[in-house]
Amino acid sequence: MNSDLIKFIEYSISQKEISLIITKDEKEIQRVVKTLMELGYHQAINVSDMIKIVSQPSKIFITLEDDFSKDIYDFIVQYPTGQVEIYDKVKLKSQTVTPVYKDASIVVVVDEETIKKTKFPILEKVGLTYRGNL
Repeated sequence: MNSDLIKFIEYSISQKEISLIITKDEKEIQRVVKTLMELGYHQAINVSDMIKIVSQPSKIFITLEDDFSKDIYDFIVQYPTGQVEIYDKVKLKSQTVTPVYKDASIVVVVDEETIKKTKFPILEKVGLTYRGNL
């Protein structure tokens, strides 16, 4: 495991913004995912997963694909405000949660190509960002 990456992940705990790890490619994403899981992080598949657990101390990560949803972007933007409101397309109603920041960490993992192609400017909306040798 890369010690700089581990330090970055540890420093992301209790931050009031979502942290971002930018990789070169899919192989590096898999290495980062393995490291996060070894450090006790749980993978969220979508915003609904994130909404369920942000109101308690938790360590979660999500990997972004080229076509990630606007809901994920909205979550990233709203998280630092202290209240996240996302429309649940299954229950057909809005869900609002208050994130717990103490002992919590949310990390977004994405490759450089997705950052370049996305229509959502996530780089401007996150807190700590790691881009280095993985």
